Amino acid sequence: MKKIWLLLPLALLFYSGHPPDELPYVTFSPTTPIEMGTLPNYFEQPYTFLGSGGQCLAYQSADGNYILKLVRNKPLCYPAWALRIPLVRYFKEKKRKKKIDATLEAFHLCFEKIPTETGLIYVHLIPTSHQELTLVDATGTESTIDLGSLPFALQKKGEIASQQLLSWIQNKERIRAEQGVEAILELMHSLHQKGIRNRDPNFRSNFGFCEGTPFLIDIGRVAPIKKEEEPKRDLDRLRRKMEEWLYRIVAQIPQVNG
Repeated sequence: MKKIWLLLPLALLFYSGHPPDELPYVTFSPTTPIEMGTLPNYFEQPYTFLGSGGQCLAYQSADGNYILKLVRNKPLCYPAWALRIPLVRYFKEKKRKKKIDATLEAFHLCFEKIPTETGLIYVHLIPTSHQELTLVDATGTESTIDLGSLPFALQKKGEIASQQLLSWIQNKERIRAEQGVEAILELMHSLHQKGIRNRDPNFRSNFGFCEGTPFLIDIGRVAPIKKEEEPKRDLDRLRRKMEEWLYRIVAQIPQVNG
């Protein structure tokens, strides 16, 4: 017990600082120009919280056909000592802003260059007229937001790649699963040919299938190719991980035949 009391001042030094209350998603700056017009009618239904990633909060439409992605405003947990050093706070805020800007640039790049490959239906990067949308959080609690004041992206709803591949394997459709793996690799190659790469090619969660066709779910980490070696490195990494996963899953289901 005595040791715990001795460590308490140290814990307070590093963990007692808390950021001010913030919304969990990004809103437009008050100085951002407003574009006249209304949002499409995809938002005349509630959206329920589905999950969160490094860049976005995802919500699924009530009809199960669409995924709304709000840019995540991840709070910075400042240590107590950092709160007393303005320069530290400045650089942490700058880093967060850079991440948010990169996400918005990725939304724009996907919509302009690869909307089909990402299942993108709509992106909202300039404030529009007020439109209320009902969100349902993980506890089932409803809240209302002004969607016109938020940057966001809307995608088709698909099946996570790993779940779809596993379903095919369990249904004794191993050949179809192997074709699915090759289709994901072809999708990656197609992105590279357009000068675009996914900085996090994790096929198990960042790729999906919609009506049997693969698409890129993770649009928040898309970026232009900067180095010649990046495409080959990404493809090699993705192929290796998928082949390892497929071999492991098939080995666990010995009764599956092609």
